Amino acid sequence: MKNPKIVARIITEVLGSPKDYVEKVLQDILAKFEKEKDVKVIDKVVYDAEQQKNKLWSAFAEIEFEVPDIKKLMYVCFDYTPSTIEILEPAGLTIDSNDIMEFLNDILSKIHQYAMVIKNFQANTIVMQREMQALKQKLAEIEAKSKK
Repeated sequence: MKNPKIVARIITEVLGSPKDYVEKVLQDILAKFEKEKDVKVIDKVVYDAEQQKNKLWSAFAEIEFEVPDIKKLMYVCFDYTPSTIEILEPAGLTIDSNDIMEFLNDILSKIHQYAMVIKNFQANTIVMQREMQALKQKLAEIEAKSKK
């Protein structure tokens, strides 16, 4: 038996500054989402950007959409990283283990990529800290010589 199409609702948010930029980024995300293969947008509500206590602007949208299967729904979540998701239909859902396996392997690959970026960042930070310390020592030596 073929699984029925899935209807879901996501909330996607953009935070940043200035206000115009935040609103444009959200509109760009919505335009891309509406062109997404195998995604049918049913309804969307875009909320006005509001300034937060930290002086940044926040804009968000609720998007109700239909996808052919759980696999596409998982990729929507992975690609668009919504703040929340709600599956509206169907009430009962069967998931193919191959779809889950493929998706989890993609997640693991992404996690490994991010871990490598973080490790490189940490290594570069250590090198820069050592170089700054060496520069401080040289500067202190130059100042000490100039005072003599």
